Amino acid sequence: MPRRCPRLSGTWSSTKWACLHRIAGPRRGVIVRLDPDNSVTVVADDLAFPNGMVITPDAGSLIVAESMGRRLTAFRITDDGALTDRRVFADGLDGPPDGIALDVEGGVWAAMTQAHQFERITQGGAVTERIDIGERAAIACTLGGPARRTLFLLSSTDAYPKRLKGTRLSRVDTVTVDIPGAGLP
Repeated sequence: MPRRCPRLSGTWSSTKWACLHRIAGPRRGVIVRLDPDNSVTVVADDLAFPNGMVITPDAGSLIVAESMGRRLTAFRITDDGALTDRRVFADGLDGPPDGIALDVEGGVWAAMTQAHQFERITQGGAVTERIDIGERAAIACTLGGPARRTLFLLSSTDAYPKRLKGTRLSRVDTVTVDIPGAGLP
């Protein structure tokens, strides 16, 4: 799902489900920016299956989950909407990260699909909290509710949407966390 940045008039999206540009080579993807005039610009490439994305509260950075790379990658967002200063936020994760959420201390909650858990990860890769969900696949998470202290956890019996079509095997659970959410979404 595209992400909006209030400081800029663009929307960023990965190539996860609908490719606006062809992915070059196996497991390589891009982040594109869709501008109000409907023009599309590739703003980052050579990503290992870009997935969940968050934007910091100051609209100065974008963090993306690279599922096949098992890492979180950060970029600086320039005033014209370009992504620069690519850097590793966290590498060597316990599994492929899927949906992510950002908190006010800069920690990233990540759905670790194949690890069957949600993890709070700080810059550099330290895991400060884990929520185990048994054999369920962790799909996505977000911080919301009053004061953004409710962590919504989407999980399912399978990580692949095609196998879930027509079923009711996914669910949303909630937990209260100490550190509130920040940024977008």
